[in-house]
Amino acid sequence: MWVNEPVLAVREMSRVVRGGGFVIACAEPDYGGLVEEPADCALKEFLIESLRFEGADPAIGGSIAEIFREAGLTAQTGGLSKKLDSRELARSFDLRWELFGRVSSGREEYAQMLKSREWRALQAGVRTFMLPVFWAFARKE
Repeated sequence: MWVNEPVLAVREMSRVVRGGGFVIACAEPDYGGLVEEPADCALKEFLIESLRFEGADPAIGGSIAEIFREAGLTAQTGGLSKKLDSRELARSFDLRWELFGRVSSGREEYAQMLKSREWRALQAGVRTFMLPVFWAFARKE
C-alpha cells in the first residue's frame, strides 16, 4: 500500500528470495470496498482521501493478484472480510483512532467530528465495519 511501484517491489522481493522460497503479501486492504453502517460515519471517504494524500494506494488489495502476475509470479491469492459489530469495534476504538489520526493530513478537526459520530453509533449499538483484506503468495522456482 505504501510503495510507489508495487510491481517493482514484488519483482525485487522475488529477485532476493532463494529458490524454493516464498514471496508473500500478507494483508493488503482495499478501502474502496469498505462497508460501514451507519453511512453518516463517513469514515470510508475520509480514509481513502487521507491515505492518498499520504502517498498510499488505499485500494491496492484488489490489485494484488495482478501485481504478482505483472511481476512474473504465479501466485495463490485470496481475501477475507469480517463484519465487525459495535461491541468488537468498541474494543479497538482507541487504537483505530490513533492510527486514523496519523493519516488525518491536517484535517484533525474533521477527524474529531468523525470520531465523535462513530462513538455515538457505537454507544447506540448500530456501528458495523467490514474491510476486505487480500493476500498473495508465490513460490520462487
